[in-house]
Amino acid sequence: MSGEERWTGVPATPIKLEDHSDRHLPAGGDALTTAAAAEISVVVAAGAGSAESFAKSDHIHAINHAISDNHLVTIDQADAADNDFAKFTPNGLEGRSYAETLADLSGQATGAFDWNNQNLNNIKQVNMTDPTELTIVSGAITKTQGFHTVDTESDAATDYLDTINGGTTGDLLFLEAANTARTIIMRDGVGNIRLSHENFIKSYSFKSSLGSSGTYYVDGWYSAPAADANLTQASTTVTYGTANIAYGAKAFLVAAAAGTANAGTVSIVVSGTSYDYQGNRTAADSETLVANITTMTTNAYYETTKYWMGTVTYTLTAAGGAATYAADFNYGFAIPETLCESDFYLTKFGVTGRAGANDTGFNIILFKHDGTGWTYSATAFVPGGTQLFNMNTDYNTEKNLANGEPFAYGRGDLGTTVLGTDGHGIVIKVITTANNAVEMMNSHIGGFMTPLQRTLDTTNEATKLIYNGSYWIEPR
Repeated sequence: MSGEERWTGVPATPIKLEDHSDRHLPAGGDALTTAAAAEISVVVAAGAGSAESFAKSDHIHAINHAISDNHLVTIDQADAADNDFAKFTPNGLEGRSYAETLADLSGQATGAFDWNNQNLNNIKQVNMTDPTELTIVSGAITKTQGFHTVDTESDAATDYLDTINGGTTGDLLFLEAANTARTIIMRDGVGNIRLSHENFIKSYSFKSSLGSSGTYYVDGWYSAPAADANLTQASTTVTYGTANIAYGAKAFLVAAAAGTANAGTVSIVVSGTSYDYQGNRTAADSETLVANITTMTTNAYYETTKYWMGTVTYTLTAAGGAATYAADFNYGFAIPETLCESDFYLTKFGVTGRAGANDTGFNIILFKHDGTGWTYSATAFVPGGTQLFNMNTDYNTEKNLANGEPFAYGRGDLGTTVLGTDGHGIVIKVITTANNAVEMMNSHIGGFMTPLQRTLDTTNEATKLIYNGSYWIEPR
């Protein structure tokens, strides 16, 4: 009661004051209105409520669990445990162990995993998906996964693989021959494939000719007359070599200076019988060695791309009205060691031997054969370009041979690139001034090279490549 209100009535049944609260219980005579507790179904803000009823002290809220927005999520697995990962089910969450989680991921993955430039450590084994077969089309294939078998175009016995399309930087690719009866030939540098370097050592033997001395070549060789050629419109040719001799060498010239011509263009053409490394012999062949004699410079070196046998002819060939013209040059044959026209990196050179006579003029020279280091001479031409090493220069005083004594010479600091694919190479020159000066000698060169090609010719053979964004590179 409040204010001035007074209860003046008399109740029909007297009420004890201590029993007053019992009347308002659910079973009392003056029970308060009650209703079921509200359902807990979503996340909401706290509030006093608006219903005109009360809930009993042991009331229970219904919890409507769901995996939709703003609903409560409950554990839906009896054996969920500490350190488990949580996985949604239709009714809530279940626990997944490390092994179960990995199995779930590997079984359901539909895209690439991105490790965000982090390490993946302690891998016991990497297993790739089964290979799918690719067929070469015009020297190319397109990769779609990390492991493929490769077959030749139209089931040819052999086929070249020059280009691999597809891939992103860092991709690894394994290739295997699809059929043992057919050979895949991967070629270096033709397309976007780069094969790995291979170490090499080559050895050569030498001994002095019986009863003679002079200049000899252990690996590769030069041959040229000491006197130069002086060609004019009145005498347009000079020959070199002997008929039917198996020289198999390139023809070269070293210019004295620019040639002259009163008009038109005058070239120097080499003619004779040629041969190439594909086994083709061509009689009555020719090749232009110098396109315009007036562009020659002193000591400039020119060399044919073809190899020649027997006698060759150098000819001044006039065109465009040239009537008076002339050119002076040294000429001859050259055949360096190109490792079968392969590019290589030379790192080591060594010689060991035993003398067969006393010789104070003995020398060993290692040449790099290319277009540099040549010197023209009108009467005393000595063929050879850049000297990499010269024993007499290095040894200075202690350079003689004594009969029966051993000798050795070597260098391990070359670091020289030799472009065999451009006809460059090396030549080892030995000079003796006493008969039988060298009883025996072994020389060695070493380094590494890039093979021109790699073959896959059996289903038990595979190669691995990595993509750097431009090229598929074979790791060393």
